[in-house]
Amino acid sequence: MKNTFKGNTGYSSGVRAATGILLFFVSLSVFSGMIFGHLRLEPDSLNYFKDFAIAYNNGRLDIPACPPGTDCYDIINYHGKIYMYQPQVPAIVYMPIVKIWGRNTPDRMINAFIGALNTVMIFFILILLGGRLELKIPSYMYTLLALFWAFGTVHFYLSMLGAVWYTAQVMGQFFILLAILLALAGGGPAAVALSGLSFAMAAYTKNDLAFYIVFIAAVYAAFYMKGKDRRSVARDAVIFILPFVLFSIASLMHNAARFDGRFFDNGIAYHNMNQVFVYDFKTYGYLSPVYIPYNLFTEVFMPPPFSLNFPFFAFNREGFGFLWDSPLFLLSFAAIWTMIYGSGKKKADAEKNRTIKAFLKGAFISLGLVMLLIFVVMGNGWAQFASRYSLDYQFLMIACMLPVIHRFGGSRKFNIVFMILLALSLYMNFFGAKMFLGL
Repeated sequence: MKNTFKGNTGYSSGVRAATGILLFFVSLSVFSGMIFGHLRLEPDSLNYFKDFAIAYNNGRLDIPACPPGTDCYDIINYHGKIYMYQPQVPAIVYMPIVKIWGRNTPDRMINAFIGALNTVMIFFILILLGGRLELKIPSYMYTLLALFWAFGTVHFYLSMLGAVWYTAQVMGQFFILLAILLALAGGGPAAVALSGLSFAMAAYTKNDLAFYIVFIAAVYAAFYMKGKDRRSVARDAVIFILPFVLFSIASLMHNAARFDGRFFDNGIAYHNMNQVFVYDFKTYGYLSPVYIPYNLFTEVFMPPPFSLNFPFFAFNREGFGFLWDSPLFLLSFAAIWTMIYGSGKKKADAEKNRTIKAFLKGAFISLGLVMLLIFVVMGNGWAQFASRYSLDYQFLMIACMLPVIHRFGGSRKFNIVFMILLALSLYMNFFGAKMFLGL
């Protein structure tokens, strides 16, 4: 199936819609446990977002007691009041949900639903990027990349969980993908405003996602700046960033209301952390370059424990490098060549090469900043399968694959390598999810 010039992705609008709907229901059936014979409707006691959503609905910032069955694990007890140190957007999202179910919210099903939406958004984002960059990509590749995101990365098992840490990651991806989708959908003030709102909600779901601003700026510059005067560009920048500024002010005021007027105290120092982190926290703090070597090795390069028994690898709560878990990401590194030398040799490709290079530079800068912040964090995401923190930058790596597929996708050897790496990624994450969730 051949592809596409000048924005034509090889899909008719009807086929795109049908494929998106199919991807949604396939993803939801897997993430919800339906395919495993058990629809996962039970609540998760460790999803603190719902407890604080109930508190917010009642006009409170704290909850009256530790949620049952949690012993206040990874939660703040400050002067007899119980708070959450995680950003508050997921709790705000849960406010109408708990009006219906209270503490009996079907947390895993909600995460499964969000994960399925993420899969669909990845599909449409990649189509829009491929079209706007005028890339020659076989249309079936967009579907394969969406399936890779859904079932060949840690997004698979994270979308099947309901605790506070995993909910934040999956919901954070929802908001940042929505911000990118809206940024690609149009450059008018309404699209910019909605994209900015989604970006702010992503940043205050998972703070490291704030670094996606470089990528979104590169998308805007590549596709919308031509023909715009400086005043229009400045207006759009203000419209986009205003929700983030307002969310930041609200977050600072939230901190001050909880912790004796200290605007920049989010309570991380007071939370009931696992004993394995206490020494490092007291010695180096929550963020430190001291953590980089260990986190870099375990989250990117460390191999999984191998086994002689099927499926030939074992579970390690410390996790292992995401390149072993999702080896298709290895193709992303070829984008470095494209970023330097361009995607074609013809003079007619010069302008397109400049656009692709600028797009890739934005992606790599955002990627590097997100990774750096993750690597200086105390802890590597334990307990986990593979590297769950890597989810925060994996979309950027998928986006970087598009120019690589454009450049090499006509090669039979490349396609064989692509399919082998995809199959290995699906294999690792299917059995990894079974191990982690005990399915």
